[in-house]
Amino acid sequence: MAGSYRRLSPEDRRAELLELGSEVFGARPYDEVRLDEIAQQAGISRALMYHYFRDKREFFAAVVFAEGQRMYDRVSAMGEDVRSFTDDGGQSLFDWVRDGVLVYLRHDETHPYSTRTIYLEMGRGESFLRAIEDIDYHRVVDLIMTVLDRAMGAAFDTQVRGAVQATVFSWVGFAGEFCSQRVVDPSLDADQLAGTCAHMLLDALGRLPGFPADLITADARRSASGA
Repeated sequence: MAGSYRRLSPEDRRAELLELGSEVFGARPYDEVRLDEIAQQAGISRALMYHYFRDKREFFAAVVFAEGQRMYDRVSAMGEDVRSFTDDGGQSLFDWVRDGVLVYLRHDETHPYSTRTIYLEMGRGESFLRAIEDIDYHRVVDLIMTVLDRAMGAAFDTQVRGAVQATVFSWVGFAGEFCSQRVVDPSLDADQLAGTCAHMLLDALGRLPGFPADLITADARRSASGA
């Protein structure tokens, strides 16, 4: 991406800088990255770099948010193929949850330094990371609820929905902790962790009073060969 200056729209320039930031922060420790280096690689002036981002922390926050959006978009698109438990075709809930967790785990593999910064170095001590985490958590919960509605073929009863949403929100935190533990110990098997996360969510949902047992039973039958 390094080279001479190219005239781009502000939106395209910002997107280019965020993509470059994802590569650089993912490959090297946060403390070693400098904004003037990013500007040089992008072929722009230092002043223009600071026009888009006030400092490195703001730039890193924007990179983290953009990466979260990209992963969310991938998992959301995968959820379009989840079908009702009355259908024979389509992807099972188990498969979608497992593959969605793998999206995050594989991202952590390819961006080890930025992931380590998020989980271990800055972590929840930084307000901007807490804010991004809250956004990520809530939109993932909303996505899972949407996919569950689609799989059931209808919306949940109001009372049942509250318990389902609370369970899903708690599970998202559980899955996030699994991801952070793999940053600590990369030898942990990603496929096994993702499968465990999927089983945990479906098992927890299946134990809720009023949750349609047919949804879990049918999904278990459909995913048995690959579970």
